[in-house]
Amino acid sequence: MRRNKPKRTDKQRQIMHLVLEAADNGTFYTMTELHQALPYTCAYGSLRTSIKFLVARGIVTKERAGLSKIIRPTPSAYDWFRTGGRI
Repeated sequence: MRRNKPKRTDKQRQIMHLVLEAADNGTFYTMTELHQALPYTCAYGSLRTSIKFLVARGIVTKERAGLSKIIRPTPSAYDWFRTGGRI
């Protein structure tokens, strides 16, 4: 059975580019760090909504790291955002 990929918006692609790039380097962003690293301006709540969508689709997980939570890509993140190579 073929699994449909969720819609990938330009902003989701930019978020996932940062998340996957950090994971490639062995690091992970907190929500605050990710918000600061975004190449576009957005409200913090908008980023939270995007991350919530990605978590619900199994593309990223939020894991506790001290007082913060880190955003960690799942294997689906690589499949859905790097099919055919880097984004």
